[in-house]
Amino acid sequence: MSIIDSSYFFYEFKIASLETTPVAERIQYYINVYEPEYMEKLLGKSLYAAYKATPADARFTPLLAKLTAKPSPIAAYVFFEYQNGQSLQATAGADAKIKVENASVSINTYRRSDAWNLMVKLGWGIIQWLKNDAVNLDEFKACEVDCEILTKTNPFGLLS
Repeated sequence: MSIIDSSYFFYEFKIASLETTPVAERIQYYINVYEPEYMEKLLGKSLYAAYKATPADARFTPLLAKLTAKPSPIAAYVFFEYQNGQSLQATAGADAKIKVENASVSINTYRRSDAWNLMVKLGWGIIQWLKNDAVNLDEFKACEVDCEILTKTNPFGLLS
């Protein structure tokens, strides 16, 4: 079960037509795939495994509050991956850029990099909390954190 839902996609994470069934189903798919991926990368395998084993354990309540506060780092990661998926459409011959009649498609690299960098900022706050102030979360091991998830990027997709 996901800990975020479509209500997390507003302001800088606004997704057009989210109220329609096809878009809502697509974003739910992205949440289902990328929420666990993000949590494992940020929390490390040990802490994430402990959470998955007993998600209702009260000792995870403060951590979940940080992960689900709006704006959520999970939503930022999901939005980043969703925007990546929207850039190209798979066709029989090859991947193709979407062309919309009577509209122009703008480059979404700025929205993606802004979402990624917000996720990094929020993630660093959670890591600092886990290292310094979290109680009863002894499974956290800083060496298991995926460093890429805490590295800022720019609109060109270069990590900095």
